[in-house]
Amino acid sequence: MRPRPTSGKTLEVAEADVGKAAKSVDLAESGREQIAESEQLTVVKRHTVEEARRSLASSDDTLAYTKMRAPFPGIIVRRARNLGDFASPGVAVLSMYNPKLLYVTANLEETRLQGVSPGNGVRLEIDAFPEPFRGRVVWLNKSTGAQFSLMPRNVVSGEFTKVVQRVPVRIAIEKDDRSPQLRAGLSVRVAIEHGPGDLTWADQAAREMIALETKHNLPEK
Repeated sequence: MRPRPTSGKTLEVAEADVGKAAKSVDLAESGREQIAESEQLTVVKRHTVEEARRSLASSDDTLAYTKMRAPFPGIIVRRARNLGDFASPGVAVLSMYNPKLLYVTANLEETRLQGVSPGNGVRLEIDAFPEPFRGRVVWLNKSTGAQFSLMPRNVVSGEFTKVVQRVPVRIAIEKDDRSPQLRAGLSVRVAIEHGPGDLTWADQAAREMIALETKHNLPEK
């Protein structure tokens, strides 16, 4: 038979177990403190990331203000500012036009409008080309060119001189192999065929021109 341990040894063993348990508790408390510290560091890092994202968004906005985007894909014909110049709000920087939207504006005298209708064929003699182009009348303006000029004539002030007014007529140019060589501002002489015209074609051509003019002016969805 084994001898039973004395009460003194039992007490020592119990005290040793208590010491080990106390150390385990201390280690657990230390681990808990480390976890709490890590959680706090995580919160700080999240705030740092959010601040960095806000700084990046602000930098992107600032960078966007340094870029000038054209309202439509076109050709620059005049540049009013050069590299390094300052441009104030409302000051023109350049002039450009849409090469897909080329047409002729014929300012016809009001006495020669009889017989001119939308859809009529037109012969376009352009000084820059030996052979004429063909076109068709799209529409006749609802007012004369002088009506909305910078200083319109006031005919009720006792003016006796009669001046023949001119009405702008838009003419679509039929495209051919020479179309890429056309430039804005060329001199043109027009010969319009008289007749009833083709209102269906003119209405469709007008819709296409208006859609092309306003395509890049509409807000993005």
